[in-house]
Amino acid sequence: MRRRPARARHVRAVADAVNGPASARVAYRTPIGGFPLSATPRLLAAALACGAVTALPAQGVHHGLDPANLDTTCAPCQDFYRYANGGWLARTSLPPEYASYGSFTELVERNNETLHRIADRLAAAAPSTPKTTDAKLGAFYASCMDSSAVERAGTGPLQAELGRIAAIKSTGELVSAVARLHGSGREALFNFGGTPDFKNSTMTIASTSQGGLGLPDRDYYVRPTRPRRRCALPTCATCRPRCSCSATSRSRRIRPPSAS
Repeated sequence: MRRRPARARHVRAVADAVNGPASARVAYRTPIGGFPLSATPRLLAAALACGAVTALPAQGVHHGLDPANLDTTCAPCQDFYRYANGGWLARTSLPPEYASYGSFTELVERNNETLHRIADRLAAAAPSTPKTTDAKLGAFYASCMDSSAVERAGTGPLQAELGRIAAIKSTGELVSAVARLHGSGREALFNFGGTPDFKNSTMTIASTSQGGLGLPDRDYYVRPTRPRRRCALPTCATCRPRCSCSATSRSRRIRPPSAS
């Protein structure tokens, strides 16, 4: 009689406990070398449950799987999506400023808040003549956020550069001006940089592309705004093939942690 490894017996026991008596059952027939494919969903659920429950509550900080995101009232073999995300879905609402929302959105927002606090702290302590990296960063951020000073300065800081551009008289001077702007990080007229070769990904080659304005094109400002057409049909699901007001164009979605 072959005896299963202790870890396999433990995971199988947890799977039985998690599924409960009401769950659909599939007879186990363990082939030599591992678990049957029919057992895989249950064993996956058991592994997730073990990883989520053990040690984490005692630490107070959840690294990876957070048990609070689970809905343990749902059998994982019946609805694994609800089991894995039900807790998060129940306590999360879609903020009005987002078309979709998920755990990675939360991560980005937390990082932005942290960066904001750092920048505010450095700006508050920035000297008039910064010399260290932190002081330069704080002074730069403070100058950008001082909207009153920006309004007072107007286009004054740009006049020297505008004067150099206005003084261009020949093609050669234009080429020199474009090269100077590119050298200072301003991609005038076109973009240029390195990119993987589309035909040989082991190579990085020079790439250039058409430049443009940082603002929308002229039509954005001068073309009359068209009134938005409303659909008179009862539901967008009904009229989707015939008009542009399909629900997919204005959908608002919440993506739980396991789906992000």
